[in-house]
Amino acid sequence: MTSQLRVVLVAAVLWSSTSAAGPSCLPSYNSLQVLETVDTDASVAFSYRLRSENAAGLFETRVFLSGGLQNRELNLRAHFDETFDGVSLPYNLYAVAVLQDGRVIHYVDFTQACQDAGLSFFPGQGVQLHPVSLQGSGPSRLQIVVWGRL
Repeated sequence: MTSQLRVVLVAAVLWSSTSAAGPSCLPSYNSLQVLETVDTDASVAFSYRLRSENAAGLFETRVFLSGGLQNRELNLRAHFDETFDGVSLPYNLYAVAVLQDGRVIHYVDFTQACQDAGLSFFPGQGVQLHPVSLQGSGPSRLQIVVWGRL
């Protein structure tokens, strides 16, 4: 095999492997990944800090994901800490996934497949997400994954 043909084959393999999966606009880290064991027939409330990343690495923000479960409906809200009266960059919410017992039951991509900037909000503001209907009754494991950053 000639060296020119070898170069062409290597280039074709490299191009095909890098172009097969397009780049994602989602951060490489999760702002939140939590597992909650709940009774779908009970009322539950929770709140978790969301993370972001800067030059020093990952850190906890003053932004929370708060949730409540009632009548098999999960309500989620991303918001700045109500006691925070400082100035901040906006928090950009890109995507949220909810899994129930290992199955994806809800996924929303606020970037519209990287065509949009996502949802942004400042201190004193928040974003109420659409309710998520849970399936079945009794004990269930919920996994909530959030992608976002300051």
